Amino acid sequence: MSRLVWIILVTIICGATSLYEEEEKELVFLQFVFRNGFSAPQQLYPNDPNDLRRWEDGLGELTLEGRKQMFALGKELRKRYKNFITANPREITMQAAVHPKNKRSGLSLLASLYAPTDFWEFMPGLPWQPIPIFYISAREDKVLSPLHNCPTVVERMEKLVDLYGTDTVLDMYKQQMKFWSLNSGIPIQNWNDVVSLHRILYAEKAYNHTIPNWVQKYWTELECLNDYAYKINFNDPKILKVVGGPILWHLVNSAVDKTNGDFNHTKVMAYSGVSKSLYSENYFEGQSET
Repeated sequence: MSRLVWIILVTIICGATSLYEEEEKELVFLQFVFRNGFSAPQQLYPNDPNDLRRWEDGLGELTLEGRKQMFALGKELRKRYKNFITANPREITMQAAVHPKNKRSGLSLLASLYAPTDFWEFMPGLPWQPIPIFYISAREDKVLSPLHNCPTVVERMEKLVDLYGTDTVLDMYKQQMKFWSLNSGIPIQNWNDVVSLHRILYAEKAYNHTIPNWVQKYWTELECLNDYAYKINFNDPKILKVVGGPILWHLVNSAVDKTNGDFNHTKVMAYSGVSKSLYSENYFEGQSET
């Protein structure tokens, strides 16, 4: 199973007297933002032949495969920064979005990123150590859950969908939408319905669940509409500033604080965020979310 894991790395390197004197540079602070691993869909469609019990962890939750993804990411980061990261749990601070899948993603990553050495093992033979993750309610979280704090942006998203979506693109797919509605049992009437159906089917395909024959007929069209739904929102500069701006501002401020002598013991700051924030950072760079 292939699944893209989004990550943003921000580092501070000090002590370089020349761009060409690599040996004199020293990494002093590392920050990274990542999205959750693979998770189950939030819901099943009415005519779904699959039993929801096939998602053992529950709908909307991080799956076993998702935990493996995060564990592998932690191993890769530890390998990449082997000369900087130690097993000392005091040197890392992690903040997660309030969703359980974000917390579990963070814990899965920490299990490998900060696997204990012999000194830090508190139970012989147990290659794990407890490291806290901090989080606040979505309503209060202006860094990892910015949309909950700005109803104006939600309203703007709805206007953008009306402006660029309903009267132009969706009208071209009336036949397919009627087909999806009839076969899935979901009344496919707007962009949210399209995205919801795609999320369910994408997850079920990835896990080799039963996929009815009707799905493949217009699968390419469903993927195209799903991609376009994201592009409607994340090509808008004002939305990008609200969704991606807070996390960038937070990263910059933390870097400045570190250079000013704060975070004496903290070498690494990690953020288990939602995909919308990372999509927006990619669009700042002029790239698509795929």
